[in-house]
Amino acid sequence: PTVFSSSRTFPGQSWWISSSSARGEKSLTGRLSSRPNFVTKWRASGAMMGGDHASVAELFGALIGCISFSGSVIAFGKLQGIVKDRALPFAIQRGLNIALFAACLLSCGVLLGGGAFSWFVLLLTAALAFGVFMVIPIGGADMPVVISTLNAFTGLSAAAAGLALHNTALIVGGMLVGASGSILTKQMADAMNRSIANVFFGGLGAGGPVLAAGSEGGT
Repeated sequence: PTVFSSSRTFPGQSWWISSSSARGEKSLTGRLSSRPNFVTKWRASGAMMGGDHASVAELFGALIGCISFSGSVIAFGKLQGIVKDRALPFAIQRGLNIALFAACLLSCGVLLGGGAFSWFVLLLTAALAFGVFMVIPIGGADMPVVISTLNAFTGLSAAAAGLALHNTALIVGGMLVGASGSILTKQMADAMNRSIANVFFGGLGAGGPVLAAGSEGGT
């Protein structure tokens, strides 16, 4: 047996049905009409996945983010004793770093000109590898400076992502992390009587990073 029959009504039922139908029709019409506008805005927003030109903020965030991620993984492995300070000879590592950095710059240039998605994959791969080989030769007392630098890179990557996504929270939070990490990196390098460039490049091929630090008065 049916609980409610079509013949039974309650006060105001006809008005409720008509207003509900009108609201439903308006809502459905609005949803259907807004979808083409959403697609149009998405295609015109500069989204790289849609085949449009990539923005500088997108490429900068992807590049710095990949370097900081892979570099942080290697730093963790070095602190745990899993990764050795000098896993590759100096000549091979220097050539790899130059080639990977050139591949990153080339990919960014092509993507700014409207390159295919495969170039973005190349950029991510080269940036991840560059972060690995950048941190591998550094060790000893220089590791805190490297970790602080990678932390600053993470904040800059988040700020760049906020610029690309028009997200104020990401921009503010990323800039705070990047600024604080940069200040901490500079102060730690000054306390060790070292420059940031010397921390990353001074120990290469000079008998190891710890020896280079001791020769310049560092700890």
